Amino acid sequence: MKEVKETKTKVRFLMSIAGCGDPDHVKLDQEYAELTQRMLKMGAKQPAIDRMIASKKEKDRYNADPVGMPNDWRFKPEGVSEVPADLAQKWEQAGICVILPANKERSA
Repeated sequence: MKEVKETKTKVRFLMSIAGCGDPDHVKLDQEYAELTQRMLKMGAKQPAIDRMIASKKEKDRYNADPVGMPNDWRFKPEGVSEVPADLAQKWEQAGICVILPANKERSA
């Protein structure tokens, strides 16, 4: 599990975009452990439980690379927001947004 701690960059969006937030591994691990215990009490065999957990992890995007947004997100055209710097650069190259100049008053 990668922890994302990045600087944010202010951008203006040129088009609508939406996505899922990063998976909460602590919460998901707890859910998988509870599910495993329930299934074992019901008499399920470990290989079957492991297959079910693997399938659930795939649906939960458990192994997805984090983008730095903990919640599901969406941005509208002309909206302004701060996003992780590396993501802002990728999105600008793809024509999704433009990076806004840094606020000069902050650096003074």
